[in-house]
Amino acid sequence: MTGGTIKLGLERIQQVLKCLSNPHLKIPIIHVAGTNGKGSVCAYESEILRRSGLKVGRFTSPFLIDPTDSINLNGDNIDRETFEETKTEINKIAQSNQLELTSFELLTAIAFEIFAKPRFELDLAVIEVGLGGERDSTNVCETGNTLASCITPISIDHQAFLGSTVSEIAFQKAGIAKPNVPILLAQQSFPEVRDIVRTRASAESCDLLEVRPYPVPQSSIEPLPPLPLTPWDGQLSVSSSSPKTVPNLLSWSAGFQHQNAATAATLAHLLRTHHHPLKLLPSLSEKITDQAIIEGIKNTRWQGRLELAEYKGSQLLLDGAHNGASAKLLGDHINSLDRPITLIIALSSPRDPGELIEALDLGRLSWPTQIITTNFSIPEDMAWVRPVSPDLIASHIRPHTTQSTADSPVIKVTSTPLEALNHAISIPRTPDELIVICGSLYLISDVLRIIDNKEHMSHVE
Repeated sequence: MTGGTIKLGLERIQQVLKCLSNPHLKIPIIHVAGTNGKGSVCAYESEILRRSGLKVGRFTSPFLIDPTDSINLNGDNIDRETFEETKTEINKIAQSNQLELTSFELLTAIAFEIFAKPRFELDLAVIEVGLGGERDSTNVCETGNTLASCITPISIDHQAFLGSTVSEIAFQKAGIAKPNVPILLAQQSFPEVRDIVRTRASAESCDLLEVRPYPVPQSSIEPLPPLPLTPWDGQLSVSSSSPKTVPNLLSWSAGFQHQNAATAATLAHLLRTHHHPLKLLPSLSEKITDQAIIEGIKNTRWQGRLELAEYKGSQLLLDGAHNGASAKLLGDHINSLDRPITLIIALSSPRDPGELIEALDLGRLSWPTQIITTNFSIPEDMAWVRPVSPDLIASHIRPHTTQSTADSPVIKVTSTPLEALNHAISIPRTPDELIVICGSLYLISDVLRIIDNKEHMSHVE
C-alpha cells in the first residue's frame, strides 16, 4: 500500500528493495542533488552518455503527465505494461510486509527494479534526488555502484522538510556523499554551501571538484573555452592532453542553461578521467569523447523547462521556475527576449508569492506585461500539495505593477489553468507576444494536459 504524504527516511525503501533482491545495487549510477537545475543536468548528462554509445536509464521527478515520464530507458519513457507489472509486484511485496510506502518511495522502487531488468541491458542510470538528499529514498546506493555524485546550485526551498537556512538545506543535500565517491559541485550563489559540502565530502573521503565559471560563446563558430575540472585545494589533479570544453550549441536558449550544460559537461569529463568511475566502468575513458559531449548537449530536450509550445495559434513558454533563485533566472531570460509578455502564474503552498514576483522583477521589462494568476489541479496521492490562492498571488503582484486600464487590466485572477489560457489568448496581442507559464511544475503539467487534450490526471497508487 502507498500513502499520499512526504515521509523522509530510508527504512521503508530499503526493506522493499531487499525483498526485490536489491536491484539498486545491480547497476552503476550517477546521483544528482540540488535545489535548481538538477533535472536539467540529469537530462544533459543522460543525452551525453547516450551519444557516447552507452545504454542509459534516467529517473527524475516530479512527473509531468504520467508516472512513466519519470522512468526513461535510453531516450524513451518506460512502456505502460512494464510499469504496471512492476508496480503491482512491488505493491504486493509492500502489503505482505506491512510497509506503507509513500508514492515517491513506490516510484523510486519501480525505477530501480526496471533499471535492473536484464532485458533492458542498461550500462548505467542517472538518478535525480526527489527531496533533499540524505533521507531521500534515492539515497540507497553504495560506493560499489555509485560512479559520481553531483550537487547543483542550492538555495532556500522546502524549508518544512530540509531546514530554514541555506546551511541546513546544504547539509541535507550533501548527504548523498558516499565514501570515496567523487563529488562535483556546481557554481553556487551562497558561499556557505561550499563549506558545508566540503566538510561532508571530507568526512567521507570524497574527492571534491567544482565547476568553473566560463564565458559563453555567442556563435557556433567561436572557439569554446576550456573547462577543466577544478580540484578543491589542489588535492586532486584531473587533466588530459587537450582542454575539455563545453559546447554552446544549446537547444535551450537561456543563459542559465549554459551553466547546467557546463555542469553536465564537467561531470562527463570527471566520469572519463577519475579513477573511481573508471574502476567501476572502465569503458567510460574511451566512450565519452568531446564529440559525444557536444552532440549530447546540442540534442537535449527537457519537458517543462524553457519549453516552447503552441495553444490555439499562440506561442507559449513553459518553465517550472518556482522559487526565488529559479525565478530570477527566468526573469533574466524573459527580459533578454525584448518582446511583449503575458504571464500565467500559479504557486504551491506555502511558497511566498512576494519572493517569486520580486525575483522575476517584471518592472524592468520594456513592454507592458499582462499577468494572470490561477490554480492548478491537486495531484492524486499528493494530498499535501495545495495551490496558493490566485487572489493572494495577485495581491503580491499589484505593488510591482504600474500599468492598468479598465479594458486591459494588468492583473487577471482566474480559477483554472484552462480559464487562464483562454483569457491569455483572448487579449489583443502583437504577433510576437509570448505567453509565459511558470510558478509550479503542477501548473505546467495541467497546461501540457490541456494542450494534449488529456482530461484525467494519471498517478501512482
